[in-house]
Amino acid sequence: MADKSKEKKAEKKIILETSADLYKLPVNIIKTAKIYNYQGKYFEKLYKEALEIESGISQNKQTVIKNQQDSNNQNIQSNNQNRRKIDIRIDRIVFQMKYQTIMGQELGVIGSLNDIGNWDQNKAQKLRWTDGNVWIKDINYQNNIDFEFKFIFIESGKVKTWEDGNNRAFKFNDIKSRLENGNLNGDLVLVNNVAQQNYELDTKTNTLKIICDWNKK
Repeated sequence: MADKSKEKKAEKKIILETSADLYKLPVNIIKTAKIYNYQGKYFEKLYKEALEIESGISQNKQTVIKNQQDSNNQNIQSNNQNRRKIDIRIDRIVFQMKYQTIMGQELGVIGSLNDIGNWDQNKAQKLRWTDGNVWIKDINYQNNIDFEFKFIFIESGKVKTWEDGNNRAFKFNDIKSRLENGNLNGDLVLVNNVAQQNYELDTKTNTLKIICDWNKK
């Protein structure tokens, strides 16, 4: 049989001088101890109030956390909506390749568009050398059409070598979709590694760079 005297002795009992002292106690003490005022009266009402206060604080914390999560979700949705709202328009295309040529050698581009020769080697377009051995050629682009192209070496004004591999393909609807969901960096939309090509759209000038490396077997 349990010793009731020991149970009473084990009970925590706290006597407070004033009711204000109740709120200085840790909540775990309030929950586990019997608290009395200096006249020996049990602070039942204040005890309940203290528990309600603690419960309210806990609920407020949960509300703050939930509101923060909702705000984060709204920001993510807003960013996704803004990304989808990017108006993709392409008026010019710049073919770009970084390559260190040898003396007398130039880079060119040829393909299925009239502005890059329509596969006629005599009408292939030379790329222009810029600092850092970056070669570029810009053309007008209209009608949002698909096309194919390849880079070439030109020596003495004639096509000397074509890059290896299949023709490079530019499929407008695919690229447009990728750009709409691409990475926005200021006025630039970036899409990387599509069939060994990177894309960079300047939304101010509607100019699309097609950035490539020379294809080798």
